[in-house]
Amino acid sequence: MQSLFSIGDLAESTAGRDKGKIYLLIKVEEDTAYCVNGRDRKIDNPKKKKIRHLKRVSTARLSEFAERIQKGESVGNEKLFRSIKAQIQKKQED
Repeated sequence: MQSLFSIGDLAESTAGRDKGKIYLLIKVEEDTAYCVNGRDRKIDNPKKKKIRHLKRVSTARLSEFAERIQKGESVGNEKLFRSIKAQIQKKQED
C-alpha cells in the first residue's frame, strides 16, 4: 500500500496526547511516519506516529528541511518551528 504522505509534508496529529499538533514528516514508511516540529519534538528525537493518526495540513512541502535532516546536516529546531508556523499562517490567510 502506498502512503498518501511524503517527506516534507505538514501533518496534524488526530490521536494521542499530541492531538492537534502540527508536524513536519521527515521519514515515511509503509504505515508509520517520523515527525518533528522543533519544539515538542526536536530533530534529534522524532516522534514515530502511525499514518492513520495523521491528517495532511498542507501540500506546501518543506522538503529542504526534511532532506537536510535525513542527510545529517545541521538544521536549527527554532528555524524549523518558525518555518512550520509561517506555512500554517500562510494557509490560514488563503
